[in-house]
Amino acid sequence: MKRGASFSDLYSQASTPFGTNFNPAANDPTTNRPLPPNFLRDFVGWGDINLREPASSSNYHSLQVSLNRRFANQLQYGLSYTWSKSHDYNSDDGNTVSRLVPVRVWNYGLSTFDVTHVLKVNWLYDLPRLSRGPAMLRAVLNDWQFSGIYSAASGLPLGLGFTTVTPVDITGSPTDGARVVLTGNPVLPRGERNFYRWFNTSTTALPAVGTIGNAARTNIRGPGINNFDLVGLKNIRITERFRAQLRGEFYNAFNHTQYSAVDTTSRFDGQGRQVNSQLGQITATRPGRRIQLAFRILF
Repeated sequence: MKRGASFSDLYSQASTPFGTNFNPAANDPTTNRPLPPNFLRDFVGWGDINLREPASSSNYHSLQVSLNRRFANQLQYGLSYTWSKSHDYNSDDGNTVSRLVPVRVWNYGLSTFDVTHVLKVNWLYDLPRLSRGPAMLRAVLNDWQFSGIYSAASGLPLGLGFTTVTPVDITGSPTDGARVVLTGNPVLPRGERNFYRWFNTSTTALPAVGTIGNAARTNIRGPGINNFDLVGLKNIRITERFRAQLRGEFYNAFNHTQYSAVDTTSRFDGQGRQVNSQLGQITATRPGRRIQLAFRILF
């Protein structure tokens, strides 16, 4: 069992308070629209002022198991498994957090790289050698090796976002926007997920003007990994010093379709209706089968 906690820097920027744009005093009388953001800040005329302070933390807990069998009887294999959870305030150095909402409530959550389950299995097998028979047959069938890696992993956390068909000022702040409103749990049971509906899209709603939404930093998980990489190689003895090797490498050997991205952005019209017809659909896949052949001379 591994546990870890560390203090990390928190990046924030000088934000314009919620509702500022709704204040008549913030309007430009020549256009009857809010003044540019830089004229509404505490320091008039300045752009973003980023602050960095050691005011956050990150936590990682995991159970890690490994099993290895040393090479014997033409076979060796290894297995490793990690069950873990990682939390932080932001997962990248360049991300900023809002000072207008309690930071822990608004930002603390699963790391963007959090993967609950990771399983790796590797193996190497030497085919038995023929000790009898024609020399040509033994030259062809002997000195073959097969190896592979099986990878399985949970999907990464994803946040749900939104846009509007026509611009709407939800928060009244030119620097801090709102999050989507969740009316229920967007996570679908594993058996109900498919290419066209990865999560429950009926649970998203447009936040009301003057509010900031209620969605957490992340809400669902993306597709995971289920992949086989296989290698077959033939060693060819030329002389005592020289030998050749013929290799065939097969990545995603069984050409298993593996999804990699989901459309998570709701799009609302003027009446608050969700109009993105692709919301919840798979938008990308990981590479299909790739084959690489190689011939090497070793000395």
